[in-house]
Amino acid sequence: MNEVFLWVVVASLSQALWFLPLWALNHKLEQRLNPQWYYRIWIFAFLGLTLAPLIGLVLKQAEPVTLSATPITIAPEIMAASQPADRWQHLGPIWMCGFVLFSMIFVRHMLKARAWARKGEPLPQKHRQRLQHWCQLMGIRRPIEARVIDHPAAPFTLGTLRPHILYRSNGSMWSDRRDFDAATCHELAHIKRLDSLQQTTAWILANLFFFNPLVWVALRKIKEAAEFCCDQQAIQQGIARKAYAQLILRLVTQHRSGAFPMSGHPNLIERRVKNMMLNHKKNRLGISIAIAVAAFGLQGMIWLPNAPELPIQKDEKAELKKELEALRQENEALRAELEAQREAEHAAAWEADMRREVEMLRQAEELNRSQEEQKALRAEQMKMAREQLIALEAERNAALAEAKLQQAEVLKLQQKELQELQTKLRMENEKRLAELQALDALKTHEVELANQRQLLAQRLKELEMAAQKQALTVEQERLSRELKEQLQQLSEEE
Repeated sequence: MNEVFLWVVVASLSQALWFLPLWALNHKLEQRLNPQWYYRIWIFAFLGLTLAPLIGLVLKQAEPVTLSATPITIAPEIMAASQPADRWQHLGPIWMCGFVLFSMIFVRHMLKARAWARKGEPLPQKHRQRLQHWCQLMGIRRPIEARVIDHPAAPFTLGTLRPHILYRSNGSMWSDRRDFDAATCHELAHIKRLDSLQQTTAWILANLFFFNPLVWVALRKIKEAAEFCCDQQAIQQGIARKAYAQLILRLVTQHRSGAFPMSGHPNLIERRVKNMMLNHKKNRLGISIAIAVAAFGLQGMIWLPNAPELPIQKDEKAELKKELEALRQENEALRAELEAQREAEHAAAWEADMRREVEMLRQAEELNRSQEEQKALRAEQMKMAREQLIALEAERNAALAEAKLQQAEVLKLQQKELQELQTKLRMENEKRLAELQALDALKTHEVELANQRQLLAQRLKELEMAAQKQALTVEQERLSRELKEQLQQLSEEE
């Protein structure tokens, strides 16, 4: 099994012979090829790195080797001594641990995305109508669930059979109908192309070949190519190129976290904007480059089934036959030696067992003697401990009685002090109550004086008004002077 894993590792890493030229030509292919062709090239490269070694392993069947019609029986001790140590014995467990670890990371990301979808709010009615309109135009019949979440990576798409589109919860961003249409067309293009299913399958294959860095490079290029294809389909649906590019830039500038939205990583933004501004037509040079790269990949895939046999080479069969014949001859001699060794070992083992039993009997007698001594010592210790407990109990009872007496005296003193304190508080409360009553009387007198002053002032005003309307007599003037004097006296008394 370890040899199988080793063969798969070598076969996968050997694909670098044709993958590295493709990686070097990536910039030219991205500029000269249509996004659909660009995506197909990287899909083919990814399958060459992952499926080609697996297909080669299935097609590679080791030929059965018939060495002799007479069966050879070799003792297990001889086989264990004659077999060399396997340097790759830990390769299988290491590969399994890596595959499980990367799979757990992938599942964790998927569960987090599903949790965002469950926590999201429904899309507003007007935007839902626009979404249904674009589904009809793009020929998508599957039911699509649209949610609004508070996450900087939105908008993005989840699922294949029941796809979800998750928009960012920013009302001002989707107020413009053109921005919502552009983002919706891009996400619907992902759903129509089944990118979620394709990339999930690619992730599983990448987890199988986690040891090969070229596999992760090809997976990243597949994701970038999918974004290019969705941009192209959105523009083909009538979305303006300039408005679409401005939306991508706006989505990047309106968040501050490490997750990037529909626009992708900042290194990809400029390439996407340039790519969508180009008018991709049929380019014979780009197609020629793609065909040449495909030929390299096809050559690598053809080489795998015809690779030389790893476990047993054909030119080593004769030497293996000679070694097995020599082992069969040595087997008889070694078997006789092993029989003699087994008899000697059996006699030595029987003698050792007898000595061990005698020693065990002697140790058992010593153990019984020591146990009896320990029992007597334990009884003496229990007696002494019981006497000490009785003495301690008497001392404790005396201490408790004395403590109760002291506590009763302290309680009496505290009650006496409490009574004196209550008496003082009662006298202070009565004194304060008398002061408060005096203050209330003064306040009542002040209120009465204020009411009298208001009445006299009102009367004075009435007399003055009567004096202005009529010819007042001297008596009225005298009364007026008296009222003024009374007002002055009242004010002085206050």
